[in-house]
Amino acid sequence: MTLSENVGGTDHSFRNLALVLASEGIQLSLAGPSGDTPTRRWWTESNLEYVPLEIPKRVGLRPTSGEGFNSKYDFFSQVPKSMRAVKALIGKVRSFDVVHSNDLMTHVDVVLAARLAGRPSLLELHDIVPPGGGRLVMSSAVSTANAAVAVSEAVFEQLGPLARRKTRVVHQGVDSVRFSPGVADPSIRAELSADPRALLVAVVGRLDREKGIGELIEALGSLRRSGVDVHLAVVGAPAKNDAAFVDALHTLARASMPGAHRFLSPRNDIPSILRAVDVLACPSHDEPFGLIALEAQASGVPVIASDSGGLRDFVHDNRTGVVFRTGDVDSLTVAAQRLLGDPALCTRIAAEALGRSRDDLSIERRADSFATTYRALLRDAGRRRRISRFDSNGQG
Repeated sequence: MTLSENVGGTDHSFRNLALVLASEGIQLSLAGPSGDTPTRRWWTESNLEYVPLEIPKRVGLRPTSGEGFNSKYDFFSQVPKSMRAVKALIGKVRSFDVVHSNDLMTHVDVVLAARLAGRPSLLELHDIVPPGGGRLVMSSAVSTANAAVAVSEAVFEQLGPLARRKTRVVHQGVDSVRFSPGVADPSIRAELSADPRALLVAVVGRLDREKGIGELIEALGSLRRSGVDVHLAVVGAPAKNDAAFVDALHTLARASMPGAHRFLSPRNDIPSILRAVDVLACPSHDEPFGLIALEAQASGVPVIASDSGGLRDFVHDNRTGVVFRTGDVDSLTVAAQRLLGDPALCTRIAAEALGRSRDDLSIERRADSFATTYRALLRDAGRRRRISRFDSNGQG
């Protein structure tokens, strides 16, 4: 289940999983907002079932800016909305064997609806939640669910002790057929850079404050002033309504890298984008996993990444990437200079990362883990039903 009307990283992850599991006879259907939404169209284009739900829109403890908290009125007004969401969900989930929440805002809904409908629940955790009430609510939901999966050690470590006992880490997986090394398309490189002959760094994803894009612009601007001919391509759009921040990024890029940067809207040809760049940067401040970094590794592209969150699980300095201190422009500048100035280093870390992505972080391996979890939940649910019938017959 998701509340997303627009396609995001967690939706891509879930669809990748659904396509692989379909070949194993396991059907994943996506329940989400009704109406002709981009997420619904995108999901059904892959011949996957979409279950429309009349779900009221809600807010979390924090506003979309991530700063401060919503008012007490906003918080308590969510209770009747959540009750309506649970009621809408109960009628649907009885048609399915397992109820899987893929969205932070639906975890509580899924746990309650699944329990009332007599179905096992699985929560997939993709978020690093700031300490406080939100983290407590998430841990409580996990503790009440039948099982949970965290996409990284960083996501797992934020949970309380009881929730951890219900949770295991299953890393994201990459489709190594779609994301694989290949020859760069000159026309795409020309879209990404004003000078296709120059070194080209890309950042792909949401243009949000926590993604560290401003620091990357400052670092690459510093390298250009020192004589390094490097260009930057920023591919993506903000997930939050933060036009002022995006305008500030454009202003910073014009000042720091005049004529050597391009901003592009979200694209569907990400494999071709990755093959067309020299380095993929992930300067995020608190990245739950960082699937785009794994996709770059599977494409044979060297990665430079912050030492934050889930990136630490698979981007290891001088082995599968080059790592810098999160939020530190000077550290990022040194790391970028080190990578861009050493073709042999680029080749070596790209090769090691490519091998690990295929061996340890494939979508097939991730799908096997989920298939095992689903089957275990069904076995446990069947056992509980047998015990319940046994007790009701007065034989226990």
